[in-house]
Amino acid sequence: MNMIRAAGITTLALLSTSLFAQNVTLRYHFVPGTVIKQKMTMDMSLSGITKGGPSKFSTTMLVTQRVTAVSKNGDGTIKVSSDSTKMTVNGKTMPSQKKADISTMVMSATGVPKSMTGAGSQMMGLGGASPTQVQTPLPAGPVHVGSTWNSTVAGMMGVNMTVHNKVISIGKENGRTVAQIQSSGVGNMNSNGQATQGLPMTGKVSMSMVYKFDATRGTIESSSATVQMQMHMNSGGRPMDMNGSGKLSTQLLSIGKG
Repeated sequence: MNMIRAAGITTLALLSTSLFAQNVTLRYHFVPGTVIKQKMTMDMSLSGITKGGPSKFSTTMLVTQRVTAVSKNGDGTIKVSSDSTKMTVNGKTMPSQKKADISTMVMSATGVPKSMTGAGSQMMGLGGASPTQVQTPLPAGPVHVGSTWNSTVAGMMGVNMTVHNKVISIGKENGRTVAQIQSSGVGNMNSNGQATQGLPMTGKVSMSMVYKFDATRGTIESSSATVQMQMHMNSGGRPMDMNGSGKLSTQLLSIGKG
């Protein structure tokens, strides 16, 4: 019995060491015709809009990303659309939005947005892989547990943020290699009237997030982020200070051809 137990402990130790030392290259795998469907949930609280308490917003949305083309260097052209959008404001249900095309974008295999057109481009700038994701660009080389890298994100409403990333685990899920990554950052916001009805907005923003990247399929499996914001807006000569906080999560529903 002791020999069996010892053998079991040795096997687990070797497995743990192997996973810890495992090197994995994280890249998006763009294949024309691939359709990725995700569910996005966002809960926000914003104070300073009214004289009363904070306004609370809750949104759920199904997002479809369709790869329409891939260049020789691996950049993917992706059409993003939303459907089944449901929103509540202070507990009151808002009218549901019909299916809408958000944007068409070009993104590198490391997750760097190169261009964006359509309705979403006016709001997102060159923000992220889609309106459902807050993730930062992937590292240039292979990573292992404990690997770190820094990245710069320029995104929605003029946010410019330095983000620190760390691989906290690498393991197998349903036969696929999945890396769990922790990211956090602090940055500035300067909208220049973009996505704020022409009114300039400045402020600070901080973000903390954990996401799972499926290295086998080359896509984000899930993400969970918290965001804190301090904003200042000048509306017709009347200054307005607002504080916001929120939680954003995404979950991969399916990936296939369509």
